[in-house]
Amino acid sequence: MATTLEISTYLDGENEPEGYREVVNSFRNVWNNSYANGTTLSFAPPMNLKQAAERALLPAQLKRISNIRNPDFFFAVPSYSIELGGVEITGHSPDGSNVEKRYPFLWASRRGPTDAFIASYYLKKRPGGQINRLPYRHAHRNGQFLDEWTPQRLSGRPLCQIVPVRELHLSDIKLVPKDIRDLMLSWADLGSFFAHSLAARILKGRNGELARTALEQFKIRLMKLAVACMGNTRDTDASSLIKAEKKWIQIYNTRPDSGHWERGEGQFDSIDGRLMFTLDEIDTMTNPPRSFEFWLPQMVSTHPWISEQRSRGFTSKRLRNIMVVLADSCTTRFADQLTLADWNLLQRNSRLLLERLDWRREVYRVRDLVPPGREREIARSGIARAPVATLEAIEELLRSKNLYFSADRPYNPGYASRLSDSLALLPAKSTVLIPRIPRGMLSEVRASDTICVLAAEDMTKGHLLMLRQLHRQGVPRGDGTE
Repeated sequence: MATTLEISTYLDGENEPEGYREVVNSFRNVWNNSYANGTTLSFAPPMNLKQAAERALLPAQLKRISNIRNPDFFFAVPSYSIELGGVEITGHSPDGSNVEKRYPFLWASRRGPTDAFIASYYLKKRPGGQINRLPYRHAHRNGQFLDEWTPQRLSGRPLCQIVPVRELHLSDIKLVPKDIRDLMLSWADLGSFFAHSLAARILKGRNGELARTALEQFKIRLMKLAVACMGNTRDTDASSLIKAEKKWIQIYNTRPDSGHWERGEGQFDSIDGRLMFTLDEIDTMTNPPRSFEFWLPQMVSTHPWISEQRSRGFTSKRLRNIMVVLADSCTTRFADQLTLADWNLLQRNSRLLLERLDWRREVYRVRDLVPPGREREIARSGIARAPVATLEAIEELLRSKNLYFSADRPYNPGYASRLSDSLALLPAKSTVLIPRIPRGMLSEVRASDTICVLAAEDMTKGHLLMLRQLHRQGVPRGDGTE
């Protein structure tokens, strides 16, 4: 008598993601052709990971994983209490930041253990002709994870991979080197993997052995793919990472004045994944550093957005990952928590603090940056739905005649004397906002008693939103070295 084995499916939202239907069809077909023996697969209607009511029903590992990063789709088998794993998809350029944005899914799954894939392009041609490839360090990480995975013992480390998928490429597929193109996966290959993985877990005898053999062959193919990907690029150091013998330091550039409330966790777009990627690197080392720290040299610990997040229990999932999930393995230090020795280290490694499309290091008069009669328009540009009181506060600041702000940074050599010289030229009763320099680093800055200097800790939400609105109008660009 035929029986039915139900597969629970979970999606990150209401709509089916790209590739989901192809993966499900392949999963079902491989099972029916190789393992059915009177047992058919039935895929339950997908549950939405973004719906609170449905999240309450998630199996244990998926609940833990989704608290860190939602996969695009995920499979489980309730009748066997098995969580097979899932897929996270990126349709962006396969450079470090876009892959690392999704790396938290691998990081959390590896600790499950639950199998996990990031489906990516291998390469993407950008405007201007630049071609971005899957970085060497990510292909190398695939090899390390494959060494951990043993298809004959599926209770050990899971299979976690960043895989180039053929169907994600359009005309760019012809640019993919042949050795990689011949090995790269399809959606059907991912569906086949889940079918073989399920069979290896629940079937005995010959069928179980056939499934494990298929998984061994899949591992060989993935290893060849990782080697081919490494062979077509070169090994480069991760940007903004200082590797000392006893301590590693990850630096992250933020713009404290450029829209945390409108972009939310977008300001921390990929950094939690970058930290997790480094932690996994440390995990594989024979002689790891004694500590790992994350520095935010442009943002103080009392920044209004950070304070709001603390009071709300970190509604930004990425910031929660940094401040809560990784707290025991990675110490976060804000600008006001850095020592003079730390700032000296940053000055010696200024290449790690490249800030693109940003303000030159000057003191600006707000009124000079606002075209006459456009205060109201600028205050509302892009944030028309903000509370009326907030919009009016921004507009009032834009109309201030004696309001200035400094774009100086304490990791730029000579900032104190340069800022002192600028402040000496300002009229009495001026107010100067200095959003990027903590109070402790202003001790060497000279200013008249008639000038009100507000350090980073003194910035209000209104101040920062006003500066963001100025940023929207276009900023005087630096020379690319700041």
